[in-house]
Amino acid sequence: MISWTVLCNCIKRSTINNYYQILEVAPDADAGTIKKSFRRLAHQYHPDKNPDNTFAHTHFTALKAAYEVLSDAHKRKDYDKELWLLQKNSLHYTRAVTPALMLDRLQQVWAAILVKKEYHVIENHLTDYLCSMMSDHHIAIFQQQASDSAYEQFTEQVLALCRTLPQHQSAMVLASLKKLNTYNEGMLKSIERYEDSRKHRDIYHKYTGWFILGIALLLCFLMYWYSRQ
Repeated sequence: MISWTVLCNCIKRSTINNYYQILEVAPDADAGTIKKSFRRLAHQYHPDKNPDNTFAHTHFTALKAAYEVLSDAHKRKDYDKELWLLQKNSLHYTRAVTPALMLDRLQQVWAAILVKKEYHVIENHLTDYLCSMMSDHHIAIFQQQASDSAYEQFTEQVLALCRTLPQHQSAMVLASLKKLNTYNEGMLKSIERYEDSRKHRDIYHKYTGWFILGIALLLCFLMYWYSRQ
């Protein structure tokens, strides 16, 4: 669950310090890597070694703040969620929305999901984000400015993200995606093919367990029957 404090912090500000960049580590870095990088950078920018360097003093303070959060598992988890929520709402703070910007935001979300598998469980936020990105206003901008290649890239990226969502939430996103592609017959066919494959996959997953159970029971019965002969 995302705490009320994290949500409020995200709503109050449209920017946030990227502690991973400050400590020069990847978002999936383990505790040992973070500690090692902090020690190296703290030694490099320590005020005692840079008495007349204002930037070093400021950066050293930022390093300590970043390490305080990322070295604590609970604080880091809340911070990661705050980054996610900020990314979810960031499009609303942007004045000049363009197809290129929309595609870039989708790619950032996809990259976050690949790095942080826990984002798979924040399904409501991902659904809200995708639907808000394809609001009537954004769709109008996209239809006026986007090239054919932009339509294709955007649609493929949304479909990839839909694969991480349950069927009912995926359907909500696909409805918006169809609206965006109203005048693009080729992309509409791609969406329909995805829906068909999704239905087949869901049916397969729904009945696979029962099929395996039936086979197991049949084998048990046959073994019992042969043992009685």
